[in-house]
Amino acid sequence: MTHPSSSPLADVAVIGAGVWGLAAAWRLADAGATVVLCDDGGPATASVAAGMLCPWSEHEDDDDRALYDALRAAAVAWPTFADDVEKASGTASGFHACGSVYVSARPEHAGAVDRLRSTLARHGRPVPWRDADDLAQIEPGLGTAVTGGIALDDEHQADPAVLVTALKAACAGAGVVTLRGSATVAGAQRHAGVVVNAAGHAAGRLSSRVPVRAVKGQILTLELRAGHPCPITRMVRTPSCYLVPRPDGRVLVGATQEERHDTDVTAGGAYDLLDEALRTCPALGEMRLARTAAGLRPATSDLRPAIGADADGLVWATGGFRHGVLLLPVAADAVAAVASGRPLPAIAATFHPGRFG
Repeated sequence: MTHPSSSPLADVAVIGAGVWGLAAAWRLADAGATVVLCDDGGPATASVAAGMLCPWSEHEDDDDRALYDALRAAAVAWPTFADDVEKASGTASGFHACGSVYVSARPEHAGAVDRLRSTLARHGRPVPWRDADDLAQIEPGLGTAVTGGIALDDEHQADPAVLVTALKAACAGAGVVTLRGSATVAGAQRHAGVVVNAAGHAAGRLSSRVPVRAVKGQILTLELRAGHPCPITRMVRTPSCYLVPRPDGRVLVGATQEERHDTDVTAGGAYDLLDEALRTCPALGEMRLARTAAGLRPATSDLRPAIGADADGLVWATGGFRHGVLLLPVAADAVAAVASGRPLPAIAATFHPGRFG
């Protein structure tokens, strides 16, 4: 539904129609709150994301135990969250169980794989080393440069484009009122008593309480050509790239991480991604390069999310960085709790925006 800016006062106004804003708006409305969603019409950051639900292969060290605890909790919550989205929207959520392998495709990768195995063992998640022959039984498309790695059967994916469509339908079904056009905190306060700042990398422009910046990521999409089967069935990750096979046969190749604010796809970025991808899985070279894209991830100064109410009462929901889609079930429930006047759940307590002073 789209209504003019003269819409009646609501309980909550959510600024930002990315996956965090959409999911929080839906959860709040589904619980009985009246919600307005301020949508500037721009593409959601998640629209160019791979949507990997990979709490284990992201866990290379123990620098931020609270973050990794939240990532694992979110991964466990995802199947139920996906079911809820599908029931509320009447359409697919984009969730797909597929598993992953984390492999060494260069001599310098071996140390990173070993560190990951050691970290997982410390967390009670030991995984055996698999040599190239073992991995070839799992993913025959892996190239001869792959010398070994690990398999993680409980890492999956969610297609963000499909997810955004489903969340919009869930919001509409729950009675969320959408206001088109850019919004400010003061403007949103005219529509609701509580304002949620879910504006992604632009959240810092709405309030200076939390330092949020944009981190660029370039990603490529490959499509099957007639007569050529998809060479991989699982997500394939190395310390240099990732390959995400979609159920329809597309393969996403990503992603760069650049401290830049433009969304240009560069020749160098595309070359580096393809070089790593074809080294890891040479059969990808028979696929058609269908799309190149770049997005801006929202990152705080400590690379952890900002979730909760600040000293001014503004509820923050941003800073997902590389983990925005994975953290979605935890973030949506935490934001809905705070916006409803309940305490921030313990799993998200360390993400409180008050840590920035």
